[in-house]
Amino acid sequence: MNPPLLSIFAAVLIGTTAALPDSIDQAISKYCTGPLWENGTYPIIEIAANTPIEEKVFLIAEKWGHSRKTVKIIKIKEIHLNVGGEPNRSCTAALLKTEVGDKVLVFDNDVHCWSRLVNVN
Repeated sequence: MNPPLLSIFAAVLIGTTAALPDSIDQAISKYCTGPLWENGTYPIIEIAANTPIEEKVFLIAEKWGHSRKTVKIIKIKEIHLNVGGEPNRSCTAALLKTEVGDKVLVFDNDVHCWSRLVNVN
């Protein structure tokens, strides 16, 4: 491939990638924006405040029934949600590759951690 064609190919590839929607943002907008998204059960877990974020993700995923051996963390980012009447509460979202498909794990960073695990579509 000659250099000009390579440059054009790279520019198209970068532009295409940049335009793709974020899987975490899509899942959050689909599952965590309605008034009832907080309702429902979730596994109770207590995690020390100084636990590394990746370890928190694995511990919570295990509580949702996913073995550490079958979960791969793709991306972790901070998000802000309306939780319990508290607007813009800082939470964490992780995009996971699991044995049954891609998932987004949403959780708060309190010691008594609540979480939601949703499918990526």
